[in-house]
Amino acid sequence: MYQHIVLIGMMGVGKTTVGRLLARKLGRPFLDTDQEIVKREGRSIEAIFAVSGEEGFRQIETGVLQSLLEMPQPTVIATGGGIVLREENRALLRQLGYTIWLQLDAASLVERLAHSQPQMRPLLFREDWPQVVATLMKQRQGLYQTVADYSVAVAAKSPLQIVQEICQIVRVLERG
Repeated sequence: MYQHIVLIGMMGVGKTTVGRLLARKLGRPFLDTDQEIVKREGRSIEAIFAVSGEEGFRQIETGVLQSLLEMPQPTVIATGGGIVLREENRALLRQLGYTIWLQLDAASLVERLAHSQPQMRPLLFREDWPQVVATLMKQRQGLYQTVADYSVAVAAKSPLQIVQEICQIVRVLERG
C-alpha cells in the first residue's frame, strides 16, 4: 500500500527542496504544511505568530495535519521544523505514512542558514540566532527520533542524492 511520505527536521535542512524533487520523481503531489497554513489563514506565519502566538500557530498546524489524513492520494509532505513539539502532532505524523527525518549537524545547519534569506526565516533577525538554532536542535532531536521511521544524513549531499536515498528507503518500505 502506498502511503504519504512525510519529511521532518529542522528549518533549513532542505525539506521543501527535497520534497518537491521527490514528489516529481515519484509522480506524487507535494504539500508543504507551512505553505498550506499560509494559504488557509490568508496571512504569513510571522503574522500568525504575532497575533495568535506559537500556541495558536501550533493549533492551526494540528488542523492541517488532521486534514491530511483525509487525502486519498499518496503525497510527499514537507513539515515545519517545530511540528513535532505537540504530542498530538507526533501521533498524527505516525498515522500519515512514512516519516523521514532529514538530519544535519548544528554547525552545518548554522552555515546553511547564514546563506539563506532572512525575510524567509524571522529567527535570523536575532543577533543570537546561531545559539537559538543549537538550542532548538537539542530540544527537538529526541522528538524527531521518536517519530521518524528512517533518518537521512543530509550533510555534503545534493538534494538529488538525498532524493535517491529516500527513494531506496521507500522502495524497501513499500515492498513490506
